Amino acid sequence: GELMCLLGTKVDGDPLWMDLSKNPHMIVSGTTGSGKSILLHNIIANILYFNNACLFLIDPKNVEFLGYQNLFENIKVYSDYASCLRTIEFLLELMEIRYNLLRNGPISNLEPQILIIDEFADFIMQDKGNELYSALCRLAQKCRAANIYIILATQRPSANIINGSIKANFPPRISCRVTSNTESKIILDSGGAENLFGSGDALVKD
Repeated sequence: GELMCLLGTKVDGDPLWMDLSKNPHMIVSGTTGSGKSILLHNIIANILYFNNACLFLIDPKNVEFLGYQNLFENIKVYSDYASCLRTIEFLLELMEIRYNLLRNGPISNLEPQILIIDEFADFIMQDKGNELYSALCRLAQKCRAANIYIILATQRPSANIINGSIKANFPPRISCRVTSNTESKIILDSGGAENLFGSGDALVKD
């Protein structure tokens, strides 16, 4: 694969691999203590194996990704709404530049750009004019061919946050334990994640 990620092991003990380039825009969910944060760090560690990938890590709580600040040149860490919006707008501009180049023929070794937003529900709640939401949807609709990928994570999967447009553009899902059958259905379109034990077990829909 182009961007392989070892998520963990399946129930039979075999390794579970996912090619992020074939699952470009993904939603990750899980309540406190479910293992969601560890899963995100695991995905980041896998991506860092591909040293040509550029990571944009955004966390409104400024806690989860703080340790990556100034750690590698190819990682940028932000925590506020304005920085999140600017990052999405930058990736939109980069997408258009890459599309213009692609119109002249295939490009080899197009550097992957990966945006990971933890607790993105917090940013959506601050997004009074839907500016960030609209930019995020525009990016997700078109950026796969430009080698730009997005991972959204949230503790609180609600229908007003993970709505129809988000679900349509983010078909791959990983759900650690959630608090209710309703939340499981929002994330996975089926129940079951509410019955997980936590501490790292998850259901994957790729």
